[in-house]
Amino acid sequence: MSRVNPPYYFAHIPKTGGTSFIALLDHYFDADKICPHQLWWEVGNIQEIKNNDYHLYRGHFGGAAQLLSKQSLNYLTILRNPISLAASTYNYSKRDKNTKLHKFIQNNHLSFEGFIEHHRTQHLIQNRMLRALTFGLDNQLNFDDMVLTANAYRQFKRTINKNRLYKTAEERLERLKQFILNCQWFGILEQYDQSIDLLCYVMRWPPVTKTQKLNVYNKQEDIAPEIKEKLKALNQFDCKLYHFAQHQFNKNYEHMLTDLSLPKEANTEDIKKAIDNRYQTAQANNQILNHKSKYRYTPKEPILGDQWHRREWNPNLKKYFCWSGPGNVSFIDIWTLQKSYLIKIKIINAISHSVIKNLKILINNAQPTWRCDSKGSAYELTI
Repeated sequence: MSRVNPPYYFAHIPKTGGTSFIALLDHYFDADKICPHQLWWEVGNIQEIKNNDYHLYRGHFGGAAQLLSKQSLNYLTILRNPISLAASTYNYSKRDKNTKLHKFIQNNHLSFEGFIEHHRTQHLIQNRMLRALTFGLDNQLNFDDMVLTANAYRQFKRTINKNRLYKTAEERLERLKQFILNCQWFGILEQYDQSIDLLCYVMRWPPVTKTQKLNVYNKQEDIAPEIKEKLKALNQFDCKLYHFAQHQFNKNYEHMLTDLSLPKEANTEDIKKAIDNRYQTAQANNQILNHKSKYRYTPKEPILGDQWHRREWNPNLKKYFCWSGPGNVSFIDIWTLQKSYLIKIKIINAISHSVIKNLKILINNAQPTWRCDSKGSAYELTI
């Protein structure tokens, strides 16, 4: 696995950690180069989306996302244990009160076992990964003239399903094994931190020390053995895909450690240091450095750093901003020619001035002198 040029597509299978992952993934791309839509019925005019030449697509587009890009996509995805995926699907449906599914569960008093057995809901937990990733995969149909809305999506979905290239579960499984092998990167939710390390290694990005967990339900309930057996029977092909992916993931991870000259028992700190060294070396060898005497940076641009929440848009300033966190130490790398600079940093005036005064600022591991001035809706740090 090695980094290739964009565009990239993160195939988000529901309830596999994708919401948290997208918040992280978006950092590494210019905001204007990210396709803003994550659902088919939000897309609108397909040809207009293709003409934008986005660098990153992410969302619930299954295997059909290639329809949105003129260039071949490089795939990213995350897989999850099918048993816990089914439980998460049920728990989420119980919590999300604004859906017909929630009302159906409540009106029919469906337990988890009832949910996986009912003919109206069983499909939601049966080989879900297999069906999601093969939706429209390798399909050569032309939808360029289509404008996708909620109503148009129904016809679009029927057309895609009617023209599936892989008719049986066995065919889909074999195709997805090849899909996994060809992915630019894939992760395993049960090995999420290791998966993010592997992502940073493959993409030559700085390591992530602490990840943000979004849309997560922390209350874990034990699943009765007899229900597990029912789920295994219902998800025999998802289970086979998951085990195949687990095996391949472990091989990829071991390859990473070997390439970083680390033993299999290397600790987390040493792994992240080695990933950072790889990133630093790649950037130092990259000839695309900023030669300008003045350089203006906002979080609209790629955020090469760590410990930043997802971008937000400030309608008053008409600029992007992002909060630091979830950890207490945040950094960002701006690769420029090595010389002296006057640096000015604007911080939104939303926290106490005492917090600003107690900031510890480092540049290339050295602590510079700096001052803070209040400028209307922002603090301005001058270094």
